[in-house]
Amino acid sequence: MSEDFDIKGPNSPLKEKIEKQRVYFIRKLVDRHQAQTLIEQKKGKLTKAGKNVNDVIIKSLEPGYNAYIRVRGEYRITYLRKKHISITTASNVIGAKVFDEIIDLGSPEPFTKGKSKGKTLTIDFVEKILYQAEDELAFDPQGKKIDPQEIVQMALEDAPSDFLETHKDQIAVLKVSPELAIEKLRLGIMNRPTDAQRILEEIFEVPLIQIVLSPVFNVILEYKEINYKVLVDAVSGKVMKV
Repeated sequence: MSEDFDIKGPNSPLKEKIEKQRVYFIRKLVDRHQAQTLIEQKKGKLTKAGKNVNDVIIKSLEPGYNAYIRVRGEYRITYLRKKHISITTASNVIGAKVFDEIIDLGSPEPFTKGKSKGKTLTIDFVEKILYQAEDELAFDPQGKKIDPQEIVQMALEDAPSDFLETHKDQIAVLKVSPELAIEKLRLGIMNRPTDAQRILEEIFEVPLIQIVLSPVFNVILEYKEINYKVLVDAVSGKVMKV
């Protein structure tokens, strides 16, 4: 419609569409009994107890979760920009009709034998432009940016929608929250073109927000009245000091 090309019309406000976050578990491969067995095998090394390994006490062994974050976003803007092209006409052209506009070019240029100086005709027009950008980000439990495909390839199970709230004491503090991940996504893709003179539509959309909980066992070992914090990865079985 013609009003869609009115470059002096009002700008459309930015619209945001943020999907609800979904929570998943990475499938657990190590249970509590197996975790305790792994700790028993390595508690001497973890505490440097050496031959006094029997003096090392497993003070606590509690289930917990670390979290991966994955988000995908899209930015779209439809806008108008004014452009013009210049063409040279014959010297005796005194007017032209471009679409519905009549352009008066004035009197003919005087003719000089061997030389015919033309006239410059400038045609203004308005372009409608669609610009789109999209990206996907993922972060590991330490807040490090990772390839989203690492999460795509995980064996995931649905978690209850209220799990984050009902088990918040078991979930480690997120180094990168979904809100921060979305903001990083926004900064990366939401770059309004500098030649936009009138915005017809502008949308920032996040159709995917995933929180992926990786099961662990948080362990405290005691040796000579000193506590040692240890983590058992319930997916890989890896044991590490924290």
